[in-house]
Amino acid sequence: MGKSYKYFSKDDTLSHFSGDEDILEVLIKDFLESADELLNEIKRSFSSPRFEDLEISAHTLKGILKNFFCSELVERAYILEQMGKNQESSGSDLAYQSLSEGVKTLCTELDDFSRELASS
Repeated sequence: MGKSYKYFSKDDTLSHFSGDEDILEVLIKDFLESADELLNEIKRSFSSPRFEDLEISAHTLKGILKNFFCSELVERAYILEQMGKNQESSGSDLAYQSLSEGVKTLCTELDDFSRELASS
């Protein structure tokens, strides 16, 4: 298991979950199934705007990202969470785009890691 990832900290995650690959498999599966919907919730909150929804959705995604020690993506989600909290929409498109692209890359990384776990 020597592969490194851009966003996902494999070593920190494995250590945090005491190497319990079964729990990681469940977390990864749940995240891969829910990532698009979480991103869509954030995007929809800009259109109204629904700042409280933005804050909650970004906070939820941030919490999930922390499970995988994705500090850069956690920070991006935090920025959107604060935009919702402060009812600020200036720069939201760029912030969302940055988070969305990162999460999509993370999904690929987690899928690769899940396959790595299955083959070990």
